[in-house]
Amino acid sequence: MVFYVRIFSTRNFKVAAYIVGAIVLGHGIGVLLAAIFQCWPIDYTWNKTTGIEGGSCFNQQAFYRYVSPPNILTDVLLLTLPLPYVWKLHTSRGHKLALTGVFLLGGLGTVASILRMTNFFEERATVDPTWTSTDLGIWTILEGALIIIAACLPPTWALIVRFLPQKLFSKNSVGIRASE
Repeated sequence: MVFYVRIFSTRNFKVAAYIVGAIVLGHGIGVLLAAIFQCWPIDYTWNKTTGIEGGSCFNQQAFYRYVSPPNILTDVLLLTLPLPYVWKLHTSRGHKLALTGVFLLGGLGTVASILRMTNFFEERATVDPTWTSTDLGIWTILEGALIIIAACLPPTWALIVRFLPQKLFSKNSVGIRASE
């Protein structure tokens, strides 16, 4: 988000970006606190055999299932937020398409997040975590890896332009002849 604010410096964009950033931060803090205090007393989370009387946990299965939709929503907002500004740039259609593609590559992480979420709805992750956590772990790691790769793509723009055909980036590539 900070990267977006540096690139797109209009007031409307900054306000929207800071609102989405505040939602992401608030959701992250809420999830962190819920994960810490999912059971009371806290050590009841991992040690239910110590004879703690009156220990209890909230519905962990529901927590795991419903923590992802707000994440997915903010991912989609962050992916689509810069697109109107990209399409207002005074450059060729090829540049606009390439920039849109780079920004939307972050959508691969969102797809992995959706697949991870559906895994929680298909299986009871809390019944046998050693069995169900393998698929969930794969999707979780894949999601993070794809998002990191997508975040690293904008600085590689010069490399992309160097290896793609130059006519893709020419002003005449938009389908309008120079004589018109």
